[in-house]
This record gives sequence, C-alpha cells and structure tokens, in this order.
Amino acid sequence: MKKKMIAIVIVLAMLLATMPTVYAEECAHTTLDRYSRCVDCGLGVCPDCRVAPKQIYYMVTEATCEGEGVWTLFCQSTPCCEASGKTLVTKRGTVPALGHSDENSDHYCDRCHKAFCVDVNPYDHKCDYCQTILSECADVGPCDHKCDICRAVISECRDEDPLDHKCDICQKVLSECRDAAPPDYICDVCGQAVSEHTTEGCTHIDIDAYRICGNCKNPVCPKCNGTPEGYEITSQPSCETTGMIVMMCVCQNTPTKTVVSIIPALGHTDANKDHTCDRCGKTSCTDDNPADHQCDVCQTVLSECVDESRVDHKCDICRKVLSECVDEDPEDHKCDVCQTVLSECVDESPADHMCDVCGKVLSECLDDDPVDLKCDICGAAVPEKPCAHVNIDNYRICQRCKQPICPKCGGVPEGYEVKTQPACELDGMIVMMCICQNTLTKIVTWTIPALGHIDENHDHICDRSACGTTLSACADTDPKDHQCDICGKVLSGHTGGTATCTAKAVCSHCGEAYGELKADGHTGEARWTQTADQHEKKWSCCGAVVVSPEDHTWENGTCQECGYVCRHTGGTATCTAKAVCEECGEAYGELKADGHTGETFWTKTASQHEKKWDCCGAVVISPEDHTWENGTCRECGYV
Repeated sequence: MKKKMIAIVIVLAMLLATMPTVYAEECAHTTLDRYSRCVDCGLGVCPDCRVAPKQIYYMVTEATCEGEGVWTLFCQSTPCCEASGKTLVTKRGTVPALGHSDENSDHYCDRCHKAFCVDVNPYDHKCDYCQTILSECADVGPCDHKCDICRAVISECRDEDPLDHKCDICQKVLSECRDAAPPDYICDVCGQAVSEHTTEGCTHIDIDAYRICGNCKNPVCPKCNGTPEGYEITSQPSCETTGMIVMMCVCQNTPTKTVVSIIPALGHTDANKDHTCDRCGKTSCTDDNPADHQCDVCQTVLSECVDESRVDHKCDICRKVLSECVDEDPEDHKCDVCQTVLSECVDESPADHMCDVCGKVLSECLDDDPVDLKCDICGAAVPEKPCAHVNIDNYRICQRCKQPICPKCGGVPEGYEVKTQPACELDGMIVMMCICQNTLTKIVTWTIPALGHIDENHDHICDRSACGTTLSACADTDPKDHQCDICGKVLSGHTGGTATCTAKAVCSHCGEAYGELKADGHTGEARWTQTADQHEKKWSCCGAVVVSPEDHTWENGTCQECGYVCRHTGGTATCTAKAVCEECGEAYGELKADGHTGETFWTKTASQHEKKWDCCGAVVISPEDHTWENGTCRECGYV
C-alpha cells in the first residue's frame, strides 16, 4: 500500500513539472475548489471578489473521514470592504466529512485505515467481517414473540395479573372462563361471573362445614341431601375439637328422626406470627421449612436428622449427609446401605477365571497360541482344535494360528505381501495370491485401515513420529475451569463477580471465590449503638466502624448526632426550679413544693399578720388577726 502511494506521488510530481507556471498576479481565479482555492494557481481566494489575500490571511483544516473541513480567509479588497463598511472582512466555509471507503473490502478504511464493522445481512446480528455481535434480538411490534431481524423465537405467551385469558404480548387467547366445583358462579381464572345463583332444583353441591348450602343458603341433611324439619348446633367446634349439628329429617324412620353431623375442628391460626393461636391462645411450635429442624418462631430444635430409607445416606428432612458407603460383606461389591456399586470384579494372579472377591466366573480357558495346548490364563490343558480364524487383525493375520488369511475364502493364500503400510490418515494395502480367484494372477487385495492419530500425552500433537500433525488448539468448554480441556494449560484467570466487605468476588466462569474483600463494599446498613452518655456507629454486615465511640452532643435533651433521647438523671428540684440533668444539662421533671431555698418572713398590719417564704412566696400562715398579750402579738411579735 505504501509503495503504491509513493508511485502515485511521483507521477503527480512529474505531471506538475510539465505544466506551465501560472502566477497569482496573472491568474483570473475563475475556478475555485470547495476550500475556496484557485484550481489554476492553488492560492486561497475570496469567493466574492476573486482577490487572493496575503497568504497569512488564509487558513484551512482539511476534511477527514469523520470530520468536516473548514477554511477561513481575511479579505482586504476594496469591493468587499466597501460593501461591509470594514477594513477587514472574514470569509468562512465548511466542507462535509469525506466518509469511510473500503473498496478492497478488507474491513479497513482505504483513507484513514480505521477498522469498522458492517452487517449487510443483519439476520445473524454479526459483522460480516469479524463476527462481532452488532445487535440483539428485539420484538418491537407487531408482537409475535419473534425477533424482528432474524425471526428467532425470543419469548413465549404469558398472561400475568390482571388475568384476561390473553397473552400480555400478542393478545392470543390462552384460556377460557371455568368454574370448578364447588361452584361459586365466578370464573376461577379472571373472577368474572360465569353463571347465576338459583335455588330452584338446588343440588346442594357447595355445602360448608355447618351443612349450609352455599347456593340456596338452606341447611342440608347429610343422609338424604334434603332440607331437614329442624336444625340445631348443639356444640361449636374449637381449634382442636369437633362440633355437632342435630337435625330432624323425614329420611330417618325413627320416632325422633334425629340425624347427627360432625363439624370439623377449626385448627389453630397464627396470622400475626406471634407463636400463639389467634383463636384459643395456645402456644405451639411450627416448622414450615423442616430443613433446619427448628421452630420458625422461637428457633427451638423440633427434630433430629433421620434417614429411614437409607438409600442416599442423607437426612430425609434437611438432606445433610449422615453416613458414607460401606461394604462389610464385599462379595456383592455393593454398599450395604444404599446398594451403590463400590467395586468391580477382579481376578489377579494366580488366575482361576473367577473374581477374587465374589467368586463369579469371569472368563473361560483361552489358547491363542495352540502350539502348547494350554490355557493362556490358568495353564490348564486344552484339547487341540482346528483353527476357526475368529480373531483376525487388520493385517489379515489370525491371532491364534498366526497364519495370513484370505478375505475371500478364509483360507491360507499361496503368497502374501504388505504392499503399503498404513499411516495416521492413509490406508495401507495387502496383496495375496489365493486359489479362490479364478484368474491367471489369483490376486486378492485387502485394505489396512488408517491408524488414526493418537495423543496420549495430551500435547495437541500426534504421538506417531512419522506424523507429528497438530491435532487441535487449546479450548475450555463450559463449565469453565480456566484450563485447556486437552493439555491442562491455564488459559484464563478468575473474572467477574463483585467482592463485598464480607465475601470475595465469585468467578463468573468457575464459581470459585477469589481476590480480596472490598472494605467499602458494604451490603448491610450503618447502625447506631447507644448508651446514656456515648454513641458509636458501625456497619451491620461486617462491623466496620463509621463513627468511633464519642460523647453525645446534647440539644434540648436530644443528641444531634445519633438522635438519642436523654433519660434525665441527677440534679435536685426546688420550689422555684426543676432539677437539672447531670448528663445533658437540661431542666426536667416538676418543681418540688417543699424544696425551699429561702427563709420565712412576716407581713404585718395593725390588725393582722401573714407568714410566707421569701423564695417562692408560698404561704406558711394565712392572714389572721393578732393574738394580743400585753400589747404584743403572741404569734408575730407585732407591737
């Protein structure tokens, strides 16, 4: 590409050298390009007056593939300046961006060499060159559950609440109104009325525990299904005990005509989840999720692990592993508890054809080399038999009598030659001379199958020295363990997941935790712990301290930091002032009527006296007449 550009530049230079020189002062500037440059002399020219300003007054920014070009010049010619009333006129223009081009379709712009994706056929959502995914399946409408681009099915019909029997996406009718027994005359799906109540000819198929028909509202006899002459609830049911109904019905051929019906026990209810029956007040433990063996309310242990079936070694309740496989009597090769196969039959030397564990017969006498007439396994004598050629290898050699065998007649040929040896991917050939062929040459040929590649050391290369072919590349299919499935080479590291303050990130490939904890990755909430004089703030998830222990900042008896309300204590109330809290300094409580801090004094007139406290004015002795004795009041001393 570079050499091609250099050649083009050289040719252009040669052409320019042969062209006659055109000077600016001689040029008429009749033709201007899109940058307002004269095509003949190459100078920037005012497009209005066709005068070339000084070169310093012309500036240009060339257009690029993605950016506009801009030209600017400052014209000082008389025609332009007189028209504008200025001594210097600015002229500007823009040139559209060139846009990318890729004539050789190599996925790179021929001009700027930028790589860009293109998908002429968006059916596959991928770039036609690099297979990058450019779009996702979308179903804008009409809603048909299929991608508008590739028509792949991306959703199924569904009908969420409110139920209208139609698919929420495509409005296809998915169901019909139905009313299962006992009938309530309302559709069980959408709640709309599907029939009307009627008492005429009522069949009483919707009867409550008190024997009342839900349709006609009449009591119903449990014997004949008719309406009794009399009806009485003799005992109401409770949570744990049944109730009783006594009826008088003509269906009973007795003087009393008595029919008795039992009302089932109501059962305990605990709507507020306080561990106590809302009806009878009885407290009882419940374990809706027995996998934890604990009461859902008080956490009392209600059960123990048990494995009654013992076929899985796990607790029947919580699935905890309670035992391991064991085979006390190994003759059956199976776990004594769950019957899982723990071992296989094995016959080690000396060979007796039987499993050394359970005594099962595993093999029969075999003599691949009939010369010794002995079993190859146990050494026992075997009778001589004519060879049936039942075990012939790819080279047509019988593994018992070691003779080459004709593929046509099964006999021994007169001549035998391996013409070409097989390779990993190429077949070999055997040529034989056998009397079974009714020709002069008697030639019989046999193909030896190709050997196929082998890679026992898992290095992706065929182990055969004559081959050495690279068989595969490293790959790690799901579930990913970060290693090549063939050679075990590490191909990637842990990635994905989000670490928190208490847990490491979990790799999105292999599911293992990795990395470090994230000190600020809190999953809980910051909570205050408070005492009468201090507070502290910590994260509930990991206990990290947000605010270290510090004294409360009091204002009107409330801490401005944590909102703790002071439980006032200390101080002494008087007759004129409340007690002052020793913690926050706020006055609290009531005045103390007898908590006087002053002295008592008399107020006197000529006829009466009164005694008060000078601190609060409380009266000690109410106004009363003097009690005279020798001209002096005996009470207040007034003379």
